[in-house]
Amino acid sequence: YRLFSDAGVLTRWMRRLNSPFSIRRKEAAARLGMFPAAPTKFALVNRLRVERKSHVRLYIMDALKGQMDQLTLEILIRSVVGSKRFYQARAVEVIKNYILASRCRLPDLFTSDQPELKELFVEVTKRIRRPDFEVALRKERDAIEAQLAGTPSVGYQTMTPPRLARIYRRVLSVLVAYGIELDDAKYLRHQD
Repeated sequence: YRLFSDAGVLTRWMRRLNSPFSIRRKEAAARLGMFPAAPTKFALVNRLRVERKSHVRLYIMDALKGQMDQLTLEILIRSVVGSKRFYQARAVEVIKNYILASRCRLPDLFTSDQPELKELFVEVTKRIRRPDFEVALRKERDAIEAQLAGTPSVGYQTMTPPRLARIYRRVLSVLVAYGIELDDAKYLRHQD
């Protein structure tokens, strides 16, 4: 690290993170990921905050996954908002692995109104079981059922009906894994 730093190579790669060419940004992220240190992490995190292209964000996320902490986790979670499903699936895996390796808190995932964060939360809870997840999942189920019944629910009112049905099925399937029985008539006689 010291050799590359003294030669100015790391500084050059950090500058390339802001290049107008996406291939240079990806190359810089991949190379900086080999040097886990505070300056490289700071540069990668700052680029992740503003990066728009999901294929570049994947490289940055890959470079950061060995240096995860609570702040990096929060920024990674925020990077999911407005992204495509391809990026979201990979972000879920990195987030899941970090949660399994450490006892961290997941900020705003329970209470967020962003549809992408709600889906991210359900995907994370599908793979990791924690008591606080079950309480939050029950609240999400109740909010979705209220939306389906015609009472507008914040966060779900902007979702299309197919997307709402998909997240509803996922929430119910995760709750079943938590031991919640769905032998109620409203589930057994549901049209879907």
